[in-house]
Amino acid sequence: MKSEARELLPAEAYVDLVSNPLIDHWSHIRCGSYTAEWVAKAVGVRSLSSNKLLRGPVWFDLFRPVFPRDMKELFKAHNMTTLEIRLDAITNEERLEWIRTEIALKKRPPVLLIRANTLHWIAVGGYSDVKKVFYIYDSRIGSDSFDNRLPIGNMEMPYDVLLQEWSGRWFLRYVALIITNVQVRDLKKEKISSILESYARGELIQKVPLQSSMSQSRHSD
Repeated sequence: MKSEARELLPAEAYVDLVSNPLIDHWSHIRCGSYTAEWVAKAVGVRSLSSNKLLRGPVWFDLFRPVFPRDMKELFKAHNMTTLEIRLDAITNEERLEWIRTEIALKKRPPVLLIRANTLHWIAVGGYSDVKKVFYIYDSRIGSDSFDNRLPIGNMEMPYDVLLQEWSGRWFLRYVALIITNVQVRDLKKEKISSILESYARGELIQKVPLQSSMSQSRHSD
């Protein structure tokens, strides 16, 4: 079964990208917020900038580590529900196949907790079996989330490097979050609903009845 599933995966694949998000990196340790924002915008959720949402000076980020439970709350704030996955009980080959399957078949970017000086989150947007690399969004790279040389994300990470980084620290080994539900905002529908609600509250009804205003207009003539 494993070999059959592996044959179904293309040699190169990317997640379904609604937009290629532009995120300015004000802080290289704001990875949780930036990664959740990148995924949200990539799958079509209209979300506010993390730089506007997070209060206080940038150095406050030192005291805001993002554990898996915190990351799930960040996604929830972007109208997405997630599921935490632990893959420490399988082989490296199976871990690679799991990431590639999420990208090629489910078309949503898995989010991985990797090893760094502190907790660090990245999103995987695509892969190439020919080059043996994953296309990654990593908020530590560059001043923003763009690299025009890549089909998605802002860096390439070889398969073996990702496995090494993903091995994590202590009890946080091979941790991933997957998107289980996305509530994409329909702004046109929201606007219509808002107008209907305003009518229901009487806010958009003319204060002067139509007959009265017509009568006043005749008298004035």
